[in-house]
This record gives sequence, C-alpha cells and structure tokens, in this order.
Amino acid sequence: MADNSSSVRLIGETANPDSFILAGWSHTRALHTAYRELPYKQNVTLPICEVFSTKPPSEEYWAQLVTAGRDRNVVLSWKGNGPNIDFLFKSTPAFTVLSSYGFSEIDIDSVIIPYWLHAQRYLDDVREDIVLTWLLADLRARRIFFVGPPPPKSERVLRQTMSNDSYFLPKAANLGFNVSDIPLTGTDTRVALWEALCYALETRAKELGGIFVGVPSEAQNPDGTLKDELGQNDASHANALFGVMMWREIERIAAALNNV
Repeated sequence: MADNSSSVRLIGETANPDSFILAGWSHTRALHTAYRELPYKQNVTLPICEVFSTKPPSEEYWAQLVTAGRDRNVVLSWKGNGPNIDFLFKSTPAFTVLSSYGFSEIDIDSVIIPYWLHAQRYLDDVREDIVLTWLLADLRARRIFFVGPPPPKSERVLRQTMSNDSYFLPKAANLGFNVSDIPLTGTDTRVALWEALCYALETRAKELGGIFVGVPSEAQNPDGTLKDELGQNDASHANALFGVMMWREIERIAAALNNV
C-alpha cells in the first residue's frame, strides 16, 4: 500500500457534516480497509474524508488534518503499539502485570509490577506528546473520536504471524532466536499492558475534550486477547473485520451524542 502521508483524499459525500475524517498511525489500517474493501464495505455506510498513511505521519500530514478537520468529525488512531514494541519479548528479569481478566499462572521468579505503575507511565507519555497536544490545540473539529488499539494476539497466533513481521522478525534474529522459540512476555501481562495503554488514551482523550472508543468485548477471547479471525498477518495489527466492529462502535456513540 502506498504512503499517502502527503495527500488528502476525499471519499464519499464529504460535504455531509456528519461524515468522518480518519487519521492517525498504523492502526487506522483496519478502519480504512473496512470502508474500502469488499465484502465489508456494505456493512459500513459512513462517508469519510480520509487522511491515511502507512508510515509515521509527517508535520505536513498533521497540518493538512487541521485544515480538513475543521467543524468535522475526526476519528483519530494514536500510537497503540507501545506495549508490543517495548515488551513483546520476555525480559530479563521477567515481570508480571495482572489484568482485569485475571491470570492463568504467575512465574514465581518474575517481578510483580503493579498495573497502575504502567498505566501512569503510559499516561505520562501521552500527556508529554508534543504533537498530540499541538494537534488538539489547533484542530477545531466538531468531535474527535480516539480509537483504542486492538488487543494483543495470543501466543499461538504471534508465533505464526511474526514470521511475516518486518519489525519483530529481525529483532528476534538479533537476539539469537527465531520466532518459533523466542521467549515471549506472558499473555496475562501483555493484556494488562494493553489495558493500561487504553486507560491512558481514554484519560487523555477526556482531558482534551475527545471521545474514547474502546474495543468491543466481542472482539476478544475470554483471556482478553484478540480473536484469531480479527488479526492482520503480523504481530500487532487487526484486519477489516475488526475495523467494521470499531466503525459500528463509532456509529453507536455518535448516534447517542446526536440524540442528546
């Protein structure tokens, strides 16, 4: 997919004040493909003015969003891969963070780290994000919907998809492992880190006057991981089916707000 970070493309009847602008980092892909690709397109009827990039957005990208987003509904996917980038591979010493989904087992040799310590860490990071603070100060949108990132994938799915992941495959190799045997952070901890990130994004969204759109429970397995059929073929991203679920959540929340 081409990098469109330097262009703004209009899709649908964008003169409609109830239409949406989709913007942000790599997790926009799921919402983008949900709208653009069959057989999912008929399930999502939102007209969209799309600002889309498969690479980290540039200063020009955000400036264009400020112009395009005035008095419009903006759907913003902020950075959601922090827990994966920092903690996908098992650390030394190992650590455990407990999530609201409970835990299946605890490594007795691991360090137990309180959930709120990580939640505060992510909240501090997003509060200190200069680009986000500037963007929200200048963006005179009608409403801003912050879309939560997809849950982490199960270990079984990770082992399958990391072989196609251009980011994590070489990192495993540099550590002297292949993706089939590199030790991974426990599922319970990875889910807890994702919950902590969502808490931080939701808190910051409220502080900035935005609306957080969380992941619906039907997208998750009982242990909190992403359902297999909703994953993209890499270590962290979701697919168009997940995008459809998130658009339905956005539609539901927007409809409720319009009726207030």
